[in-house]
Amino acid sequence: TVPPGTTRDFFIPIIERESKMKVGKDFFVAFASERMAEGRAFEELRNMPTVVGGINEESLNKAKELLGLISLSYFVPTSSLEVAETTKLFENISRDVGIALANEFSIFCNALGINPRETIRVANTHPRVNLLSPGPGVGGFCIPNALHYLTHKVSRMKLNLSLPKEARKRNSKMPQFIASLIIKKLREKGLSLKKAKVGVFGLGMKDFSSDTRKSPSLEVIDYLLKERIRVKAFDPLVKLD
Repeated sequence: TVPPGTTRDFFIPIIERESKMKVGKDFFVAFASERMAEGRAFEELRNMPTVVGGINEESLNKAKELLGLISLSYFVPTSSLEVAETTKLFENISRDVGIALANEFSIFCNALGINPRETIRVANTHPRVNLLSPGPGVGGFCIPNALHYLTHKVSRMKLNLSLPKEARKRNSKMPQFIASLIIKKLREKGLSLKKAKVGVFGLGMKDFSSDTRKSPSLEVIDYLLKERIRVKAFDPLVKLD
C-alpha cells in the first residue's frame, strides 16, 4: 500500500539512475495491489481478481504473464500505475468509512435503547442497503493506516477530504466507547468496579487472526484496567506472554 505516484515518482527514477537503463525499453514496471485478507492469504492470492497497472502496454502484459503463474482469477487492467495504486487505498478506506457508519448507528441505537445489530440486520433486508456490522473499532495495519497514505497526497494537492478523516476518528474512539458501555452495565448491576471481573473473548485485530497490531480488544482492556477492573482474556490464536 503506497501513496499514489510512488511507483512512477520514487521507484522508477531510482532504478533508472542506478541501472543506467530506460523504463519501458530496457526494463518494465507494473504495480499490482495486494488485496488479500489475513487468514485467507493463499486462497485469495489464487482466487481474488488481480488489479494491475503498467508503465506501458508491454509492462502490463509481462506482469499479467508473471502473475498468471499463481492467480486462477481474472485480471483487472488499469490505464495507469496511479489507478492501480489508488484502488488499494479506496478499498481499505471504504471499509473504514463503512464500519464508522455502522458504529455511528450503533451509538445512536444504544442511546435510543434499541438493539443496533437487529436494526442493521433489518435495514439490510432492503436490496440496495448493505450496512456493515458495528464493533469495537478497526485493527490491523492495513485499514487504519490507509488514510495516511492518501492524506500524504491530498495535502500536497491542497485538497480537503473530510469524510474519511471523520470516519477514522470515529473508529479510533470506539474502544473507549465499548469500555464505557461495560462500565455502565457494571454500575447498573450495582457492582463495584474494583471487585468486578470482565471476560474478553478475542484479542486479534480481527476474527481468525493471531495479529494483535492495533487490536481494538487490547485497547478496550487498557481502558478497563485503568478503572482497576479485573480482566480475563482468551483467544485461541493469540499467544499471550
